[in-house]
Amino acid sequence: MTGCQDLLRNSLFLVGEIGGNDYNYPFFKGRSSQESRTFVPKVIDAVSSAIENELSRLREIYPHANIIYADYYKGALQMSLFPTQLGFTGGALEACCGGGGPYNYNLTIQCGYNGSNVCDDPSTYVNWDGIHLTEAAYRWIATGILDGSFTNPPTVISCIQST
Repeated sequence: MTGCQDLLRNSLFLVGEIGGNDYNYPFFKGRSSQESRTFVPKVIDAVSSAIENELSRLREIYPHANIIYADYYKGALQMSLFPTQLGFTGGALEACCGGGGPYNYNLTIQCGYNGSNVCDDPSTYVNWDGIHLTEAAYRWIATGILDGSFTNPPTVISCIQST
């Protein structure tokens, strides 16, 4: 484990915000998920493409730096499209903890409020409370980042073991 500790100790990690407020904005404005599906993926693809282009430019300017892009969206998209195949039998859209309704999400009865309920096994859900992912979902994305599935260029941090 010493090699792993040395690798991580001598690395600089810049991690951006992992949230969805900008992408959830249409829902807060009353737009349907069907309507949002027509443009939100395009916005995310455009932002991701701009980031990739800028990182390519930075790699040319700083050839001795190892710049790796971790694509969180790629993992989230796979969980959204194939939740059951990935072990998320509770689905991708229904919240484990919430206040009822078709997705167990109610803006006025949020997780932890009186009237909210919690699923029996959060590890089978992608979505914790309608806003945040579950630990299992974050673990799945983190594993994909560490094993190179969601990074560009692909990288493997083999000294980190998943549980």
